[in-house]
Amino acid sequence: MQRARYEIVQKKLGQGATLQDCIAFCNSLSNQTDYVGLTWGVSSGTAEGDCNCNYNDAKVPMDDLNGGTALLSERTGSGIPVKGDDNANYACYPRSKASGTKYGPLSGECLDSNGDTYDYVRVSASDRLEYCVYTLCDYAAPRIQDQVGISWDKSTSTCYCHYSNGTLPPDDEFDYSDFGFEVNRTLNGTGPVFTSNGRKGTQCFPRKVRTPSKKK
Repeated sequence: MQRARYEIVQKKLGQGATLQDCIAFCNSLSNQTDYVGLTWGVSSGTAEGDCNCNYNDAKVPMDDLNGGTALLSERTGSGIPVKGDDNANYACYPRSKASGTKYGPLSGECLDSNGDTYDYVRVSASDRLEYCVYTLCDYAAPRIQDQVGISWDKSTSTCYCHYSNGTLPPDDEFDYSDFGFEVNRTLNGTGPVFTSNGRKGTQCFPRKVRTPSKKK
């Protein structure tokens, strides 16, 4: 399959900007139907604060750039991103997968429709939201298809990858020690994220959820 870059609306948000700022900018643009994801500058060099909103071919909302710049030349990508280009200066957040790109953030820890918290794997060494989302929950954690959301506690640098009760694999099927994950399988939350508990310093990023494959 031939790889192609997407047409983008780019805005240089600058030093001090956050992933949430980029999410908010991309969500402010029109034609959300053809908005497929974003790339965010994560390096401390010239890419820092770069926000690129990716669109299907020929679908950039040219009449609604909101202070951004359209980059169109030789960009023919369409559909949800399936792979990045290995440029370490940027992180890619596909819209159907990236927590917060379409859903969230909410204030506090993620809760289900009954107000219950979810089972989780967590790491208490995540001082950047991008590392929590892109490296830990999108890449390192098990069964991304069963994740219902992510909570990030900035005050304690703790990243939580949330799961419906009963869907986390047992220790003999997944090596949780690789990234230093702590595991909690004792909570009752199930199904899509419905709300959050409002805890100060924490943000919840619900995922677009499939029906979880309940562990027997």
